[in-house]
Amino acid sequence: MLSGMNAVPSTYSLRRHLERRKRVLSPSQANEVTVEVCVTDLSGAHTAEAAGAHRLELCSGLPLGGLTPGVGLLESMLSQCEIPVIVLIRPREGGFRYHENEVRVVEAELRAIARHHPSVAGFAVGALTTDGDLDQPALRRWLETAKSAEDHFEFCLHRAFDHVRDAQESLHQAIELGFDRILTSGLASNAPDGKKQIAALVAQAAGQIEVMPGGGIDAEQGLELVAQTGVRSLHLSGARWSSSGMQFQRSGIALGCGSAPDETRHLQMDGARIEALIGALSASSRDNSGETEEK
Repeated sequence: MLSGMNAVPSTYSLRRHLERRKRVLSPSQANEVTVEVCVTDLSGAHTAEAAGAHRLELCSGLPLGGLTPGVGLLESMLSQCEIPVIVLIRPREGGFRYHENEVRVVEAELRAIARHHPSVAGFAVGALTTDGDLDQPALRRWLETAKSAEDHFEFCLHRAFDHVRDAQESLHQAIELGFDRILTSGLASNAPDGKKQIAALVAQAAGQIEVMPGGGIDAEQGLELVAQTGVRSLHLSGARWSSSGMQFQRSGIALGCGSAPDETRHLQMDGARIEALIGALSASSRDNSGETEEK
């Protein structure tokens, strides 16, 4: 759970939030595809923003599927980044079925951030029942908890959606619960492989909720997804494994449990991947605008 939460003046925070939304939703960008980048550190956030990302999703533990980030990182990102920040709230790795005490932990996280950092753009959450349906009571509690503090937050149903039993029914439930978007690979190992399901979800959503593909997206695949599914936003991590840079390394010592991770490397943001995707999308948008004018 986030700790050491310091209050930020509400007027200042809300002003920053509205300024961020105005930049992202300005008329000049109204027809652009929104690119959301998942980041786990401040350096990655700066790299993604400089590369042209429109929105950030902040988490920790990306190799574990993403976990709730720490308060120090959140505060630093909100004070230094100008684009909207979505905060992933996930109490642990290992699936999306949560017991009551874990549901309460997520409530506490949401309440603390919503009250003390209202400049966040919103939250990404997800929970399932043992039968693979959306855990509607838990999700409803979480959304109501955040909204009770501030009513401007956006809510994304994260890739727990890719583990549901019935995608069509779960999409309908997400709309009824009040989610603004779902993040999905189309119930496949990556979004390009799940593009048929993504297209079906976009058609079913009919503008009631945004369907945002995520997982295994590069510039070429991003263009194909936009063209073939009708989505207007894309999500990627843009990360690659990088050496820690340690001159001295002691081998044979694992810091975690289970299979030993490689302690000599970490994930680092690859700005070139983000620039390539945004450049390709911008070029495609210009080409399409030119064709429209000629007609």
